Amino acid sequence: MRALTTTLTACAVLSMTANCQRGHETRPGAAYTTGAQIQAPAQPTIMNDDAAMRLAQARCRRESLCDNVGAFRRFPNHDACLREVFVETQETVVPEECPAGVDQIRLTRCIADVYSEKCGEAKPPLDAPASALGVAPIACHREQLCLVR
Repeated sequence: MRALTTTLTACAVLSMTANCQRGHETRPGAAYTTGAQIQAPAQPTIMNDDAAMRLAQARCRRESLCDNVGAFRRFPNHDACLREVFVETQETVVPEECPAGVDQIRLTRCIADVYSEKCGEAKPPLDAPASALGVAPIACHREQLCLVR
């Protein structure tokens, strides 16, 4: 009996020693400090064609609200508006000019600006450089929308 007690005690001591040496291993619910670097969260990105379509949809909704869509209007119907405006917006965020994609937060601001434009207001081309506009860059300008690597 004494041999069994001695053996169990020895096993317990060895087990505790082994656990002390392995103290750096992950245990459920335990937190450990490591040498890992914390990276900043990535910017929310949207693919170029998706961004162009969202912007085209917003601009066509605005055209509709400004009574520019329908018979004898600038665009005969919503689909015609989308076809024409999508080409323009696609050129704005073309992958060659925006290789890292489009910043989703800035695109949301751009769309808000589209809805706040007054009807009949002249809009500068979206792909013109901001410096050529002679005014502060607008939210829908290529330089504002494209992510920088």
